[in-house]
Amino acid sequence: MFELTYGLEMVGSYKSFSKTFMELYKRLNSDLKEGMSWQFLETTIWIKKVGTTSPIMFHEARDRACRIGLLIDGKINPNYKDEI
Repeated sequence: MFELTYGLEMVGSYKSFSKTFMELYKRLNSDLKEGMSWQFLETTIWIKKVGTTSPIMFHEARDRACRIGLLIDGKINPNYKDEI
């Protein structure tokens, strides 16, 4: 299980990293159109694996999504198969 914190508020729990990242991506796309500061992006948004203490901050999450093939050229890969 993973939890998404967005704007310093825990917004939900998801079964996998990829499901959590897809929710983050959806929220970011909406908010980026209205304008968002780097500080907000880098300090108030993270993913956390339940049972761990270290959050996965935005840039780490983005890099992981790229490594596993979920994010390609800045877009969610529609052919991605979830890791569950």
